[in-house]
Amino acid sequence: MKKLLSFGLLLASAIGMNAQQLPNVGFESWKATCGQTLQTTDNGGKSTSTATNFKTRPGVEPTDWNGSNVNQQVGLPVKEAGFVTKQGAEGNYWAKLTNLKVGAFGITACAPAYLTFGTPWSHAASKNQDGGTYGGVAFTNKPDAIKGKYRRSNDTNEKAHIIAYFWTGTFTSKIGASNSPAISMDNVERAILGKSNAGTITGDGQLIASCDKEFTTTTNATNDDWEEIIVPITYKNLETAPTMMNVIISSADYWTRDNMVANSTLEVDDVEFVYYHTLKAISYDGLVITDNPVEGPTVEYYYTESTFDEAKLTLDVNGVGATTSTSYDSATGILTINVFGNDYNADTNPSSKSVYYVKFIYPSSTQTYTNSLFIDAKDAGGKQFNETKDIKVLTYETTSGTRKDLKLSDFSFGSGEESMYIGDIIVEDVNVAQENGSEILTCTKKLTPIAGLGGMALPITLNSTSKGNDMLATIDITFGESVINVVFAPAVTMDGSAAITATGLTNVKVVRSFKQGWNTLALPFAITTDELGTGVKAQEFSGVTYVTPEGGGLNFTAVTNLEANKPYLVYFPAATDVSEYFGTNISAVVETGVTHGAYTFKPNFSNPSLSMAGNYGVVTADGVSKIMKGGTGSTLQTIRAYFIGNGPETARIYFDGETTGIEAITNATANGKIYNLQGVEVSGKLPAGVYVKNGEKVIIK
Repeated sequence: MKKLLSFGLLLASAIGMNAQQLPNVGFESWKATCGQTLQTTDNGGKSTSTATNFKTRPGVEPTDWNGSNVNQQVGLPVKEAGFVTKQGAEGNYWAKLTNLKVGAFGITACAPAYLTFGTPWSHAASKNQDGGTYGGVAFTNKPDAIKGKYRRSNDTNEKAHIIAYFWTGTFTSKIGASNSPAISMDNVERAILGKSNAGTITGDGQLIASCDKEFTTTTNATNDDWEEIIVPITYKNLETAPTMMNVIISSADYWTRDNMVANSTLEVDDVEFVYYHTLKAISYDGLVITDNPVEGPTVEYYYTESTFDEAKLTLDVNGVGATTSTSYDSATGILTINVFGNDYNADTNPSSKSVYYVKFIYPSSTQTYTNSLFIDAKDAGGKQFNETKDIKVLTYETTSGTRKDLKLSDFSFGSGEESMYIGDIIVEDVNVAQENGSEILTCTKKLTPIAGLGGMALPITLNSTSKGNDMLATIDITFGESVINVVFAPAVTMDGSAAITATGLTNVKVVRSFKQGWNTLALPFAITTDELGTGVKAQEFSGVTYVTPEGGGLNFTAVTNLEANKPYLVYFPAATDVSEYFGTNISAVVETGVTHGAYTFKPNFSNPSLSMAGNYGVVTADGVSKIMKGGTGSTLQTIRAYFIGNGPETARIYFDGETTGIEAITNATANGKIYNLQGVEVSGKLPAGVYVKNGEKVIIK
């Protein structure tokens, strides 16, 4: 394996308060004499209450690290140097960790092989064995991960561990026999990491960050290949810097002695901390300029203002302790962003730095259009109507050509507690076409990430037409499973008091009081009964039954979709004041109406005081709906409808073939005059069918 020399080698001899990297990264330096392990029993195997029985470990271990080679005495001295061994050759050394059984008098137990910066301790006894690590080294930086190269082939499925933790203050607990620890000790690993066997913990210690990677084998270990493993470090406290650190690399299932298996091995090399110094995103004024920017290449950002304001710049950095600096050149419009890793040093580690560039390109011209804005977001706050709103079309001149963006400022919908502020909507680099002197902007793309939606980039469809100072536009924004329909167009209120002349894309406000029961309605655009309210029904004029002064009538059929320029009867279950918004396209305003037989049902769009003298209106009395000719003083407002014809003064209205006033009649002579549907009087015993009596349909079954 080729040795990777790193900045860590420069610090191999002195890890301390100002250090940023682990020492002896590649295990090239080894001790002539190992460090000491605390034995928490006396040499006879009895527990002690003071930490005085230190023993120098046999064998070898990497410089600046402590290993778990065994030197202990329980009656007889036991030494075992095989837990940590040096492998390889000069210039390419690494460490091999092997779990082994140790003991005396034929009583043995499996012990873990590990390396650490802390001090190992062991409770050497015939029963209630225990062990671990306490302490660490001074450290004040914030690494993002720990990485190393590992090789492990393990048929037992025992878990190896890569553990790192950072803390400040002091954790005090007890170590010794597993059932009755007796020695008070500071900064034991299980106390710092909150393990269940830590016992009572006192002191002012605070865990800042940690990681614990478990794995059984490494990739291609059977082929003698090394695997680089990078373990992210999770920060519990991002505000406080640590003062201490420790690392434990173990071939054993470090936390569970019962799972330890003799002869499990782990080879390890090139262990070092990782400090990230890249950007996740660059944002300006709440909008994302770019996600995951690439170092070096310049990102072009088409902005809507003419000056750069650093207060509006937001940098999302990879790297817990990473820092940034920026500089802006107003002559070129280029922003330079430097990101420094927490281990950056201009003299000793200058490579822990990334540089990004953003070129701000400002509009060469801005055209502002003013109109009303209709927002239809039924599934996300309802409908909303803004009487005036501005849309700007920004034109940029670049070396690659002309570009146009569309900007809608301060977009929001809903009201009160249901309101949602979105912010600026910018549609970038739209398609431009010219048609009959008008400029057409279109696009179907992902919208520029919106600050008010957490930086979401929503799908959008834009269609706009502008000529002179006028613009019409539709903007459809996909939001989850619903679509927000936005219409930018002139506003028209249809309340019956004025003639209807608007055509084309229009934002309409319909204001109308409907009585309980049946009303006439005609609009120059299509709607549904649901848009008018809950329980609203509609019927269209569908035919005429033979009409005489004594019978017959006008037939209506239920519909739910109301067409443009077509009159309807609409039923409201209660008196209702409607004030509803519609963003719609009015292709034409037509009063032709619907004709069946001698009757025509016509919309009124042109005359807000239409005389009803000689024309038919709709009346309902005693549950029966009829058309009736109006008097000389009666008038009709717009967005309503009326009948014209030459029939009797009144005629019955029938809904869905429904017959009202049904009677059980069997003999015409006994029940007064009866007519068939052709207007012919019938008498005698009647067969089953539909007849007319006193102007009403009746059914004989």
